[in-house]
Amino acid sequence: MKKVLLVFIFSTLMCTAQQTKKGILNFKKIGFLYNNVDEDSFLSADKDYTYTSDVYKFQFFYDLGKWKSLDFDLIVQPQKQTIKHQLINEQFVTPR
Repeated sequence: MKKVLLVFIFSTLMCTAQQTKKGILNFKKIGFLYNNVDEDSFLSADKDYTYTSDVYKFQFFYDLGKWKSLDFDLIVQPQKQTIKHQLINEQFVTPR
């Protein structure tokens, strides 16, 4: 259900992005990043430790202006990050 809601929000934003608005903070680009990570990686497979991570990040790019041949942008990136980890090796885990 969350993925359907996100697709609806982005399709609505893409439809309204064609209108030109005058104001101080009109974004010129938007982006979305979803990242899912766990310990089953070909680089580092650790049997003593488990972790998972989910990241949802929105990116808004605002045009601040130009100076000579340089363009200045402001990037706002709110994100939600959930990380779960656990040490599972009995030799390292204490009773408390």
